[in-house]
Amino acid sequence: MEERIIRAVQAALTEAGALGVEFTVERPTASAFGDYATNAALVAAKTLTKNPRELANTLGEGIAFH
Repeated sequence: MEERIIRAVQAALTEAGALGVEFTVERPTASAFGDYATNAALVAAKTLTKNPRELANTLGEGIAFH
């Protein structure tokens, strides 16, 4: 499952124009935070000089289609 998430995040990052961004996908320690989490929006926001929350929304929409 983790590999599938990584591929979907990479595809969404590519669509957003953030190529070669190194990010992590991990399981949060508290189940209240979901099954998996990634820092992709925070890392890519620096590269793209965009608001991390707005980029997270964009990535979320992109991931939903993969």
